[in-house]
Amino acid sequence: MENELADNRVSSLKLGGELHYRFNDSTTLSYTGKFGVGSAIYQGTNRYAIRDIQFQQHKLEFQSKRLMARVYTTKENAGNSYDIVFTGVNIAKANVGDYIKKYLSSYFDVIDSLTNGFDEDANLGDVQAATNVASAAAALQWYGAGSTKFDSVRNLVVNDGRLSSGSKFIDRSALYHADVQYNIPVKAVDLIAGASARYFRPNSEGTIFSDTLIDADDPSKGFNTISNYEYGAFVQGSKKFFKEHLRLIVSLRGDKNQNFKPQFSPRLSAVVSINPNHIIRVSAQQAFRMPTLQNQFIFLNLGPITLRGNLDGYDNLYTLSSVQEYNEVYDSTFQIQSNLLKPINLAKLRPEQVQTAEVGYRGVLFEGRLYADISGYYSIYKNFIGDIRVVEPRIGKAGEQSGEDAILTKQYTVYQIPINASQNVTSYGGSAGLTYYFNSKYQTNINYTYASLNTSKLSDDIIPGFNTPKHKVNLGVRGTKVWKGLGFGLNWQWVDSYQWQSPFATGPVRSYNVLDSQISYELTSLQTTLRVGASNVLNNKRFEVFGGPQIGRMVYFSMQVHLF
Repeated sequence: MENELADNRVSSLKLGGELHYRFNDSTTLSYTGKFGVGSAIYQGTNRYAIRDIQFQQHKLEFQSKRLMARVYTTKENAGNSYDIVFTGVNIAKANVGDYIKKYLSSYFDVIDSLTNGFDEDANLGDVQAATNVASAAAALQWYGAGSTKFDSVRNLVVNDGRLSSGSKFIDRSALYHADVQYNIPVKAVDLIAGASARYFRPNSEGTIFSDTLIDADDPSKGFNTISNYEYGAFVQGSKKFFKEHLRLIVSLRGDKNQNFKPQFSPRLSAVVSINPNHIIRVSAQQAFRMPTLQNQFIFLNLGPITLRGNLDGYDNLYTLSSVQEYNEVYDSTFQIQSNLLKPINLAKLRPEQVQTAEVGYRGVLFEGRLYADISGYYSIYKNFIGDIRVVEPRIGKAGEQSGEDAILTKQYTVYQIPINASQNVTSYGGSAGLTYYFNSKYQTNINYTYASLNTSKLSDDIIPGFNTPKHKVNLGVRGTKVWKGLGFGLNWQWVDSYQWQSPFATGPVRSYNVLDSQISYELTSLQTTLRVGASNVLNNKRFEVFGGPQIGRMVYFSMQVHLF
Protein backbone atom coordinates (compact mmCIF):
# COMPACT_ATOMS: atom_id res chain seq x y z
CA MET A 1 0.00 0.00 0.00
CA GLU A 2 1.16 3.52 -0.74
CA ASN A 3 0.87 4.53 2.92
CA GLU A 4 3.41 1.77 3.73
CA LEU A 5 5.90 3.21 1.23
CA ALA A 6 5.55 6.97 1.79
CA ASP A 7 3.80 9.33 4.16
CA ASN A 8 1.72 12.32 3.13
CA ARG A 9 3.95 14.79 4.92
CA VAL A 10 3.89 18.17 3.19
CA SER A 11 6.30 20.94 4.12
CA SER A 12 7.55 24.10 2.46
CA LEU A 13 10.15 26.65 3.50
CA LYS A 14 10.87 29.67 1.32
CA LEU A 15 13.45 32.39 1.86
CA GLY A 16 14.12 35.42 -0.29
CA GLY A 17 15.95 38.70 -0.30
CA GLU A 18 16.53 41.70 -2.56
CA LEU A 19 19.18 44.39 -2.75
CA HIS A 20 18.56 47.55 -4.83
CA TYR A 21 20.86 50.40 -5.73
CA ARG A 22 19.29 53.54 -7.21
CA PHE A 23 21.56 55.65 -9.41
CA ASN A 24 18.78 58.22 -9.97
CA ASP A 25 14.99 58.36 -10.12
CA SER A 26 14.80 56.16 -13.24
CA THR A 27 17.90 53.96 -13.04
CA THR A 28 18.33 51.03 -10.66
CA LEU A 29 20.44 47.91 -10.31
CA SER A 30 19.06 45.06 -8.24
CA TYR A 31 19.84 41.55 -7.10
CA THR A 32 17.17 39.05 -6.06
CA GLY A 33 17.83 35.70 -4.44
CA LYS A 34 15.28 33.00 -3.63
CA PHE A 35 15.63 29.64 -1.96
CA GLY A 36 13.05 26.96 -1.25
CA VAL A 37 13.01 23.46 0.19
CA GLY A 38 10.01 21.17 0.57
CA SER A 39 8.42 17.75 0.61
CA ALA A 40 5.16 16.49 -0.87
CA ILE A 41 3.53 13.68 -2.83
CA TYR A 42 3.55 14.36 -6.56
CA GLN A 43 1.65 12.60 -9.33
CA GLY A 44 2.96 12.86 -12.87
CA THR A 45 4.09 9.93 -14.95
CA ASN A 46 4.04 7.94 -11.68
CA ARG A 47 3.42 8.62 -8.00
CA TYR A 48 6.48 10.23 -6.40
CA ALA A 49 7.55 11.03 -2.86
CA ILE A 50 9.20 14.44 -3.18
CA ARG A 51 11.53 14.64 -0.20
CA ASP A 52 13.81 17.61 0.63
CA ILE A 53 13.69 19.01 -2.91
CA GLN A 54 15.58 22.30 -3.25
CA PHE A 55 15.21 25.25 -5.61
CA GLN A 56 17.28 28.38 -5.84
CA GLN A 57 17.13 31.37 -8.15
CA HIS A 58 19.51 34.30 -8.55
CA LYS A 59 18.62 37.35 -10.66
CA LEU A 60 20.58 40.49 -11.54
CA GLU A 61 18.55 43.25 -13.20
CA PHE A 62 19.27 46.73 -14.57
CA GLN A 63 16.47 49.19 -15.34
CA SER A 64 16.54 52.68 -16.73
CA LYS A 65 14.03 54.89 -18.49
CA ARG A 66 14.45 53.04 -21.79
CA LEU A 67 16.55 49.96 -21.09
CA MET A 68 15.84 46.80 -19.13
CA ALA A 69 18.43 44.01 -18.96
CA ARG A 70 18.53 40.97 -16.69
CA VAL A 71 20.19 37.62 -16.22
CA TYR A 72 19.05 34.85 -13.91
CA THR A 73 19.61 31.21 -13.17
CA THR A 74 17.33 28.60 -11.63
CA LYS A 75 18.81 25.46 -10.10
CA GLU A 76 17.16 22.47 -8.50
CA ASN A 77 18.12 19.37 -6.56
CA ALA A 78 15.63 16.53 -6.08
CA GLY A 79 17.19 15.69 -2.71
CA ASN A 80 15.95 12.36 -1.33
CA SER A 81 12.99 12.00 -3.70
CA TYR A 82 11.93 8.62 -5.03
CA ASP A 83 9.36 6.82 -7.18
CA ILE A 84 6.72 5.23 -4.93
CA VAL A 85 5.67 2.62 -7.53
CA PHE A 86 9.19 1.28 -8.06
CA THR A 87 9.81 1.32 -4.32
CA GLY A 88 7.02 -1.22 -3.90
CA VAL A 89 8.10 -3.23 -6.94
CA ASN A 90 11.72 -3.53 -5.85
CA ILE A 91 10.99 -4.28 -2.19
CA ALA A 92 8.83 -7.14 -3.45
CA LYS A 93 11.56 -8.29 -5.83
CA ALA A 94 14.13 -8.26 -3.02
CA ASN A 95 11.75 -10.41 -0.96
CA VAL A 96 11.10 -13.02 -3.67
CA GLY A 97 14.28 -15.02 -3.02
CA ASP A 98 13.61 -15.48 0.71
CA TYR A 99 9.93 -16.17 0.05
CA ILE A 100 10.59 -18.91 -2.50
CA LYS A 101 13.39 -20.43 -0.40
CA LYS A 102 11.10 -20.70 2.63
CA TYR A 103 8.21 -22.02 0.55
CA LEU A 104 10.26 -24.77 -1.10
CA SER A 105 12.05 -25.86 2.10
CA SER A 106 8.73 -26.09 3.99
CA TYR A 107 7.02 -27.89 1.10
CA PHE A 108 9.64 -30.60 0.75
CA ASP A 109 10.01 -31.02 4.53
CA VAL A 110 6.31 -31.92 4.71
CA ILE A 111 6.47 -34.20 1.67
CA ASP A 112 9.57 -35.87 3.15
CA SER A 113 7.81 -36.63 6.43
CA LEU A 114 4.59 -37.83 4.77
CA THR A 115 6.39 -40.19 2.36
CA ASN A 116 8.94 -41.63 4.83
CA GLY A 117 11.90 -39.90 3.26
CA PHE A 118 10.46 -40.16 -0.28
CA ASP A 119 10.29 -43.95 -0.05
CA GLU A 120 6.55 -43.85 -0.73
CA ASP A 121 4.55 -42.07 -3.42
CA ALA A 122 2.91 -38.82 -2.44
CA ASN A 123 -0.84 -38.67 -2.91
CA LEU A 124 -3.05 -35.65 -3.62
CA GLY A 125 -3.75 -35.12 0.08
CA ASP A 126 -0.02 -35.05 0.86
CA VAL A 127 0.57 -32.44 -1.85
CA GLN A 128 -2.30 -30.27 -0.59
CA ALA A 129 -1.06 -30.49 2.99
CA ALA A 130 2.47 -29.54 1.93
CA THR A 131 1.13 -26.65 -0.12
CA ASN A 132 -0.87 -25.27 2.81
CA VAL A 133 2.08 -25.47 5.22
CA ALA A 134 4.49 -23.97 2.69
CA SER A 135 2.15 -21.07 1.87
CA ALA A 136 1.66 -20.25 5.55
CA ALA A 137 5.40 -20.42 6.27
CA ALA A 138 6.32 -18.30 3.26
CA ALA A 139 3.70 -15.70 4.18
CA LEU A 140 5.42 -15.24 7.53
CA GLN A 141 8.68 -14.74 5.64
CA TRP A 142 7.25 -11.87 3.61
CA TYR A 143 8.66 -8.50 4.67
CA GLY A 144 5.88 -6.82 6.65
CA ALA A 145 5.66 -3.05 6.61
CA GLY A 146 7.33 -1.64 9.72
CA SER A 147 9.53 -4.67 10.29
CA THR A 148 13.28 -4.29 10.62
CA LYS A 149 13.88 -6.21 7.39
CA PHE A 150 11.28 -4.15 5.48
CA ASP A 151 12.77 -0.87 6.68
CA SER A 152 16.28 -2.03 5.81
CA VAL A 153 15.35 -3.04 2.27
CA ARG A 154 13.27 0.09 1.76
CA ASN A 155 16.22 2.31 2.71
CA LEU A 156 18.41 0.51 0.18
CA VAL A 157 15.77 0.84 -2.55
CA VAL A 158 14.99 4.55 -2.09
CA ASN A 159 18.71 5.42 -2.21
CA ASP A 160 19.40 3.40 -5.37
CA GLY A 161 18.98 5.24 -8.70
CA ARG A 162 18.80 2.09 -10.83
CA LEU A 163 15.15 1.28 -11.54
CA SER A 164 16.01 -2.42 -11.86
CA SER A 165 16.75 -2.45 -8.13
CA GLY A 166 15.96 1.01 -6.73
CA SER A 167 13.58 3.97 -6.96
CA LYS A 168 15.61 7.14 -6.27
CA PHE A 169 15.47 9.77 -8.98
CA ILE A 170 18.12 12.39 -9.42
CA ASP A 171 17.56 15.88 -10.75
CA ARG A 172 20.32 18.46 -10.48
CA SER A 173 19.23 20.47 -13.50
CA ALA A 174 19.88 24.15 -14.16
CA LEU A 175 18.55 26.89 -16.41
CA TYR A 176 20.41 30.07 -17.43
CA HIS A 177 18.54 32.98 -18.98
CA ALA A 178 19.32 36.49 -20.26
CA ASP A 179 17.07 39.06 -21.90
CA VAL A 180 17.14 42.73 -22.81
CA GLN A 181 14.43 45.20 -23.82
CA TYR A 182 14.77 48.75 -25.17
CA ASN A 183 12.20 51.48 -25.79
CA ILE A 184 13.35 53.07 -29.04
CA PRO A 185 12.82 56.86 -29.07
CA VAL A 186 10.64 57.37 -32.16
CA LYS A 187 8.00 60.10 -32.27
CA ALA A 188 5.61 58.50 -34.74
CA VAL A 189 5.03 55.25 -32.81
CA ASP A 190 5.78 53.59 -29.49
CA LEU A 191 8.53 51.17 -30.49
CA ILE A 192 10.02 48.39 -28.34
CA ALA A 193 12.67 45.84 -29.29
CA GLY A 194 14.19 43.02 -27.32
CA ALA A 195 16.11 39.76 -27.36
CA SER A 196 16.57 36.76 -25.10
CA ALA A 197 18.67 33.62 -24.78
CA ARG A 198 18.26 30.52 -22.63
CA TYR A 199 20.43 27.51 -21.88
CA PHE A 200 19.10 24.29 -20.32
CA ARG A 201 21.39 21.84 -18.57
CA PRO A 202 19.40 18.75 -17.45
CA ASN A 203 21.19 16.35 -15.13
CA SER A 204 19.32 13.22 -13.99
CA GLU A 205 22.07 10.58 -14.33
CA GLY A 206 19.69 8.53 -16.46
CA THR A 207 16.87 8.40 -13.90
CA ILE A 208 14.61 10.78 -15.91
CA PHE A 209 16.34 11.80 -19.14
CA SER A 210 18.53 10.10 -21.71
CA ASP A 211 21.73 11.19 -19.90
CA THR A 212 22.43 7.54 -19.20
CA LEU A 213 25.76 5.84 -18.47
CA ILE A 214 28.28 6.05 -21.29
CA ASP A 215 29.26 2.44 -20.61
CA ALA A 216 26.88 0.35 -18.48
CA ASP A 217 29.72 -2.10 -17.78
CA ASP A 218 32.06 0.65 -16.60
CA PRO A 219 30.26 3.32 -14.51
CA SER A 220 33.56 5.15 -13.98
CA LYS A 221 33.23 6.57 -17.52
CA GLY A 222 30.35 8.72 -16.29
CA PHE A 223 27.10 9.75 -17.91
CA ASN A 224 26.14 11.13 -21.30
CA THR A 225 25.70 14.90 -21.28
CA ILE A 226 22.58 16.53 -22.69
CA SER A 227 21.85 20.25 -23.06
CA ASN A 228 19.68 22.58 -25.08
CA TYR A 229 19.75 26.26 -25.98
CA GLU A 230 17.37 28.70 -27.63
CA TYR A 231 17.39 32.39 -28.50
CA GLY A 232 15.04 34.94 -30.00
CA ALA A 233 14.27 38.58 -30.69
CA PHE A 234 11.17 40.72 -31.12
CA VAL A 235 10.01 44.17 -32.16
CA GLN A 236 6.67 45.76 -31.28
CA GLY A 237 5.09 49.01 -32.41
CA SER A 238 1.89 50.67 -31.26
CA LYS A 239 0.09 53.86 -32.27
CA LYS A 240 -3.10 55.65 -31.26
CA PHE A 241 -5.61 57.09 -33.74
CA PHE A 242 -8.82 59.11 -33.70
CA LYS A 243 -8.09 61.05 -30.55
CA GLU A 244 -6.87 57.92 -28.81
CA HIS A 245 -10.11 55.99 -29.41
CA LEU A 246 -8.20 53.39 -31.42
CA ARG A 247 -4.87 51.81 -30.56
CA LEU A 248 -3.15 49.42 -33.00
CA ILE A 249 -0.37 47.10 -31.86
CA VAL A 250 1.82 45.13 -34.27
CA SER A 251 4.61 42.78 -33.21
CA LEU A 252 6.90 40.17 -34.70
CA ARG A 253 9.07 37.68 -32.84
CA GLY A 254 11.54 35.10 -34.13
CA ASP A 255 12.94 32.19 -32.12
CA LYS A 256 15.49 29.46 -32.74
CA ASN A 257 15.92 26.30 -30.72
CA GLN A 258 19.08 24.24 -31.05
CA ASN A 259 17.21 21.20 -32.35
CA PHE A 260 14.50 22.82 -34.51
CA LYS A 261 14.03 25.24 -37.38
CA PRO A 262 13.40 28.96 -36.69
CA GLN A 263 9.85 29.94 -35.70
CA PHE A 264 8.11 33.29 -36.21
CA SER A 265 5.23 34.82 -34.26
CA PRO A 266 3.44 37.80 -35.85
CA ARG A 267 0.62 39.48 -33.92
CA LEU A 268 -1.87 42.22 -34.73
CA SER A 269 -4.29 43.65 -32.17
CA ALA A 270 -6.63 46.60 -31.90
CA VAL A 271 -8.17 48.23 -28.84
CA VAL A 272 -11.21 50.41 -29.47
CA SER A 273 -12.24 52.79 -26.66
CA ILE A 274 -15.76 53.89 -27.42
CA ASN A 275 -15.50 55.82 -24.18
CA PRO A 276 -13.69 55.10 -20.89
CA ASN A 277 -16.54 52.76 -19.87
CA HIS A 278 -16.69 50.61 -23.02
CA ILE A 279 -13.62 49.00 -24.57
CA ILE A 280 -13.48 46.39 -27.35
CA ARG A 281 -10.34 44.40 -28.12
CA VAL A 282 -9.60 42.27 -31.19
CA SER A 283 -6.44 40.32 -31.96
CA ALA A 284 -5.06 37.82 -34.45
CA GLN A 285 -1.76 36.06 -33.99
CA GLN A 286 0.40 33.14 -34.98
CA ALA A 287 2.37 31.46 -32.22
CA PHE A 288 4.33 28.27 -31.64
CA ARG A 289 5.24 25.79 -28.95
CA MET A 290 8.72 24.33 -28.93
CA PRO A 291 8.91 20.68 -27.80
CA THR A 292 9.77 20.62 -24.11
CA LEU A 293 12.87 19.05 -22.58
CA GLN A 294 10.76 15.99 -21.77
CA ASN A 295 9.47 15.86 -25.35
CA GLN A 296 13.08 15.84 -26.52
CA PHE A 297 15.07 13.89 -23.93
CA ILE A 298 12.88 11.89 -21.54
CA PHE A 299 13.81 8.23 -21.11
CA LEU A 300 11.79 6.94 -18.18
CA ASN A 301 10.88 3.32 -17.57
CA LEU A 302 7.56 3.15 -15.73
CA GLY A 303 7.37 -0.64 -15.79
CA PRO A 304 4.41 -1.40 -18.10
CA ILE A 305 5.42 1.49 -20.37
CA THR A 306 8.56 3.53 -21.09
CA LEU A 307 8.47 7.24 -21.95
CA ARG A 308 10.89 8.30 -24.70
CA GLY A 309 11.74 11.64 -26.25
CA ASN A 310 11.59 12.09 -30.01
CA LEU A 311 14.41 14.04 -31.59
CA ASP A 312 15.24 11.68 -34.45
CA GLY A 313 12.10 9.68 -35.21
CA TYR A 314 11.52 5.91 -34.89
CA ASP A 315 10.77 2.92 -37.06
CA ASN A 316 10.24 -0.81 -36.43
CA LEU A 317 7.07 -0.17 -34.45
CA TYR A 318 3.49 -1.37 -34.20
CA THR A 319 0.63 0.70 -32.81
CA LEU A 320 -0.24 -0.42 -29.28
CA SER A 321 -3.97 -0.57 -30.08
CA SER A 322 -3.35 -3.05 -32.93
CA VAL A 323 -1.13 -5.25 -30.72
CA GLN A 324 -3.80 -5.28 -28.02
CA GLU A 325 -6.46 -6.30 -30.53
CA TYR A 326 -4.16 -8.97 -32.02
CA ASN A 327 -3.45 -10.42 -28.55
CA GLU A 328 -7.12 -10.39 -27.54
CA VAL A 329 -8.12 -12.36 -30.63
CA TYR A 330 -5.31 -14.88 -30.14
CA ASP A 331 -5.95 -15.32 -26.40
CA SER A 332 -9.67 -15.95 -26.93
CA THR A 333 -9.65 -17.99 -30.17
CA PHE A 334 -6.00 -19.13 -30.60
CA GLN A 335 -6.24 -17.75 -34.13
CA ILE A 336 -3.38 -15.73 -35.61
CA GLN A 337 -4.70 -12.74 -37.57
CA SER A 338 -1.63 -11.00 -38.94
CA ASN A 339 -3.73 -8.36 -40.69
CA LEU A 340 -4.62 -6.84 -37.31
CA LEU A 341 -1.03 -5.70 -36.63
CA LYS A 342 -0.36 -2.19 -37.93
CA PRO A 343 3.32 -1.24 -38.47
CA ILE A 344 4.08 2.45 -37.98
CA ASN A 345 7.03 4.81 -38.41
CA LEU A 346 7.27 8.03 -36.40
CA ALA A 347 8.78 11.18 -37.87
CA LYS A 348 11.01 13.31 -35.66
CA LEU A 349 9.19 15.90 -33.60
CA ARG A 350 8.57 19.41 -34.93
CA PRO A 351 7.40 22.62 -33.19
CA GLU A 352 3.65 23.11 -32.89
CA GLN A 353 2.09 26.17 -34.57
CA VAL A 354 -1.21 27.82 -33.72
CA GLN A 355 -3.25 30.59 -35.35
CA THR A 356 -5.63 32.33 -32.98
CA ALA A 357 -8.33 34.99 -33.30
CA GLU A 358 -9.71 36.60 -30.16
CA VAL A 359 -12.34 39.23 -29.43
CA GLY A 360 -13.28 40.75 -26.09
CA TYR A 361 -15.31 43.46 -24.41
CA ARG A 362 -14.81 45.23 -21.10
CA GLY A 363 -17.35 47.72 -19.81
CA VAL A 364 -18.84 49.55 -16.87
CA LEU A 365 -22.66 49.77 -16.76
CA PHE A 366 -25.47 51.12 -14.57
CA GLU A 367 -23.61 54.15 -13.33
CA GLY A 368 -20.51 52.19 -12.37
CA ARG A 369 -22.28 49.45 -10.42
CA LEU A 370 -21.81 46.64 -12.94
CA TYR A 371 -18.40 45.64 -14.37
CA ALA A 372 -18.39 43.19 -17.30
CA ASP A 373 -15.54 41.37 -19.06
CA ILE A 374 -16.38 38.99 -21.93
CA SER A 375 -14.01 37.28 -24.38
CA GLY A 376 -13.91 34.44 -26.89
CA TYR A 377 -11.24 32.73 -29.00
CA TYR A 378 -10.83 30.27 -31.86
CA SER A 379 -7.52 28.48 -32.56
CA ILE A 380 -6.23 26.20 -35.30
CA TYR A 381 -3.21 24.01 -34.43
CA LYS A 382 -0.80 22.67 -37.02
CA ASN A 383 1.68 19.94 -36.03
CA PHE A 384 -0.26 19.55 -32.76
CA ILE A 385 1.96 17.78 -30.20
CA GLY A 386 0.44 14.77 -28.46
CA ASP A 387 1.61 11.31 -27.40
CA ILE A 388 1.21 7.95 -29.05
CA ARG A 389 1.69 4.51 -27.54
CA VAL A 390 3.57 2.01 -29.67
CA VAL A 391 5.22 -1.39 -29.42
CA GLU A 392 8.78 -2.21 -30.49
CA PRO A 393 9.72 -5.87 -31.06
CA ARG A 394 12.88 -6.75 -29.13
CA ILE A 395 13.76 -9.19 -31.90
CA GLY A 396 12.72 -9.19 -35.52
CA LYS A 397 11.20 -6.43 -37.62
CA ALA A 398 7.74 -4.92 -37.56
CA GLY A 399 5.72 -5.85 -40.66
CA GLU A 400 7.59 -9.11 -41.16
CA GLN A 401 7.12 -12.62 -39.76
CA SER A 402 9.96 -12.09 -37.28
CA GLY A 403 8.18 -9.07 -35.82
CA GLU A 404 4.91 -10.97 -35.53
CA ASP A 405 6.72 -13.81 -33.75
CA ALA A 406 8.04 -11.29 -31.22
CA ILE A 407 4.50 -10.08 -30.55
CA LEU A 408 3.21 -13.63 -30.27
CA THR A 409 5.89 -14.54 -27.71
CA LYS A 410 5.55 -11.21 -25.83
CA GLN A 411 9.09 -10.19 -26.76
CA TYR A 412 8.38 -6.48 -27.08
CA THR A 413 8.57 -3.14 -25.25
CA VAL A 414 5.75 -0.60 -24.96
CA TYR A 415 6.69 3.06 -25.44
CA GLN A 416 4.89 6.39 -25.19
CA ILE A 417 6.45 8.86 -27.62
CA PRO A 418 5.50 12.47 -28.48
CA ILE A 419 4.53 13.06 -32.12
CA ASN A 420 2.91 15.69 -34.32
CA ALA A 421 -0.66 15.18 -35.48
CA SER A 422 -1.08 14.71 -39.23
CA GLN A 423 -4.31 16.73 -39.26
CA ASN A 424 -5.09 20.15 -37.85
CA VAL A 425 -6.67 20.42 -34.41
CA THR A 426 -9.09 23.17 -33.44
CA SER A 427 -9.75 24.72 -30.08
CA TYR A 428 -12.32 27.29 -29.04
CA GLY A 429 -13.71 28.78 -25.89
CA GLY A 430 -14.46 31.89 -23.95
CA SER A 431 -15.23 33.48 -20.63
CA ALA A 432 -17.72 35.91 -19.19
CA GLY A 433 -17.42 37.70 -15.88
CA LEU A 434 -19.80 40.10 -14.09
CA THR A 435 -19.16 42.02 -10.89
CA TYR A 436 -21.91 44.06 -9.25
CA TYR A 437 -21.18 46.66 -6.55
CA PHE A 438 -24.14 47.20 -4.22
CA ASN A 439 -22.24 49.94 -2.40
CA SER A 440 -18.74 50.57 -1.12
CA LYS A 441 -19.02 47.62 1.28
CA TYR A 442 -20.69 44.78 -0.63
CA GLN A 443 -20.13 43.24 -4.04
CA THR A 444 -21.04 40.03 -5.83
CA ASN A 445 -19.50 38.36 -8.86
CA ILE A 446 -20.13 35.51 -11.26
CA ASN A 447 -17.91 34.16 -14.02
CA TYR A 448 -18.16 31.33 -16.50
CA THR A 449 -15.52 29.72 -18.72
CA TYR A 450 -15.83 27.29 -21.61
CA ALA A 451 -12.97 25.39 -23.27
CA SER A 452 -13.06 22.72 -25.97
CA LEU A 453 -10.41 20.87 -27.99
CA ASN A 454 -11.63 19.10 -31.13
CA THR A 455 -9.52 16.04 -31.98
CA SER A 456 -12.27 14.03 -33.73
CA LYS A 457 -10.59 14.25 -37.15
CA LEU A 458 -7.24 12.83 -36.04
CA SER A 459 -6.30 9.61 -37.83
CA ASP A 460 -3.51 8.68 -35.38
CA ASP A 461 -4.04 7.25 -31.87
CA ILE A 462 -2.81 10.50 -30.33
CA ILE A 463 -3.30 11.19 -26.62
CA PRO A 464 -3.85 14.99 -26.47
CA GLY A 465 -3.68 15.26 -22.65
CA PHE A 466 -6.05 18.26 -22.69
CA ASN A 467 -7.23 17.50 -19.12
CA THR A 468 -9.54 20.51 -18.94
CA PRO A 469 -13.25 20.70 -18.04
CA LYS A 470 -15.52 22.24 -20.69
CA HIS A 471 -17.55 24.25 -18.18
CA LYS A 472 -16.60 26.09 -14.97
CA VAL A 473 -18.69 28.50 -12.91
CA ASN A 474 -17.72 30.72 -9.97
CA LEU A 475 -20.20 32.65 -7.85
CA GLY A 476 -19.00 34.89 -5.03
CA VAL A 477 -19.92 37.63 -2.59
CA ARG A 478 -17.54 39.90 -0.70
CA GLY A 479 -17.82 42.43 2.08
CA THR A 480 -15.24 45.07 3.05
CA LYS A 481 -15.32 46.86 6.41
CA VAL A 482 -18.93 45.86 6.96
CA TRP A 483 -18.47 46.62 10.66
CA LYS A 484 -15.36 48.54 11.66
CA GLY A 485 -12.46 46.45 10.26
CA LEU A 486 -14.50 43.28 9.61
CA GLY A 487 -14.59 41.79 6.13
CA PHE A 488 -15.68 38.49 4.61
CA GLY A 489 -15.70 36.52 1.38
CA LEU A 490 -17.65 33.53 0.05
CA ASN A 491 -17.04 31.77 -3.25
CA TRP A 492 -18.83 28.75 -4.74
CA GLN A 493 -17.29 26.90 -7.68
CA TRP A 494 -18.80 24.23 -9.94
CA VAL A 495 -16.62 22.20 -12.33
CA ASP A 496 -17.93 19.97 -15.12
CA SER A 497 -16.76 16.36 -15.51
CA TYR A 498 -13.83 15.74 -17.87
CA GLN A 499 -11.49 13.02 -19.13
CA TRP A 500 -8.01 12.87 -17.58
CA GLN A 501 -5.17 11.43 -19.69
CA SER A 502 -1.65 10.72 -18.45
CA PRO A 503 0.96 7.93 -18.53
CA PHE A 504 0.09 7.12 -14.91
CA ALA A 505 -3.67 6.78 -15.36
CA THR A 506 -6.47 7.64 -17.76
CA GLY A 507 -10.09 7.96 -16.75
CA PRO A 508 -12.98 10.29 -15.89
CA VAL A 509 -12.91 13.04 -13.29
CA ARG A 510 -16.45 13.52 -12.04
CA SER A 511 -18.14 16.88 -11.68
CA TYR A 512 -17.75 18.57 -8.30
CA ASN A 513 -18.54 21.79 -6.44
CA VAL A 514 -16.83 23.49 -3.49
CA LEU A 515 -17.53 26.42 -1.20
CA ASP A 516 -14.69 28.61 0.11
CA SER A 517 -14.99 31.22 2.85
CA GLN A 518 -12.85 33.81 4.60
CA ILE A 519 -13.23 36.34 7.43
CA SER A 520 -10.74 39.15 7.97
CA TYR A 521 -10.28 41.94 10.47
CA GLU A 522 -8.06 45.00 10.09
CA LEU A 523 -6.40 46.33 13.24
CA THR A 524 -5.67 49.78 11.87
CA SER A 525 -3.80 51.03 14.92
CA LEU A 526 -1.42 48.06 14.73
CA GLN A 527 -1.24 48.09 10.91
CA THR A 528 -2.18 44.42 11.03
CA THR A 529 -4.71 42.27 9.16
CA LEU A 530 -5.92 38.96 10.59
CA ARG A 531 -7.51 36.33 8.34
CA VAL A 532 -9.12 32.97 9.01
CA GLY A 533 -10.72 30.91 6.29
CA ALA A 534 -11.37 27.52 4.79
CA SER A 535 -11.36 26.07 1.31
CA ASN A 536 -14.08 23.49 0.65
CA VAL A 537 -15.95 24.42 3.84
CA LEU A 538 -18.54 21.65 3.37
CA ASN A 539 -15.77 19.05 2.91
CA ASN A 540 -17.14 17.78 -0.41
CA LYS A 541 -14.27 15.42 -1.14
CA ARG A 542 -13.42 15.35 -4.80
CA PHE A 543 -10.81 14.16 -7.28
CA GLU A 544 -9.20 16.71 -9.62
CA VAL A 545 -6.81 14.16 -11.15
CA PHE A 546 -7.72 10.61 -12.12
CA GLY A 547 -5.69 8.24 -9.94
CA GLY A 548 -4.91 11.00 -7.45
CA PRO A 549 -6.04 11.45 -3.84
CA GLN A 550 -9.28 12.96 -2.65
CA ILE A 551 -9.14 16.63 -1.68
CA GLY A 552 -11.08 17.71 1.39
CA ARG A 553 -11.31 20.76 3.63
CA MET A 554 -8.35 22.98 4.47
CA VAL A 555 -8.51 25.60 7.23
CA TYR A 556 -5.93 28.39 7.48
CA PHE A 557 -5.03 31.43 9.53
CA SER A 558 -2.77 34.31 8.56
CA MET A 559 -1.51 37.57 10.03
CA GLN A 560 -0.07 40.33 7.89
CA VAL A 561 1.85 43.16 9.52
CA HIS A 562 2.84 46.36 7.68
CA LEU A 563 6.02 47.60 9.32
CA PHE A 564 6.50 50.67 7.13
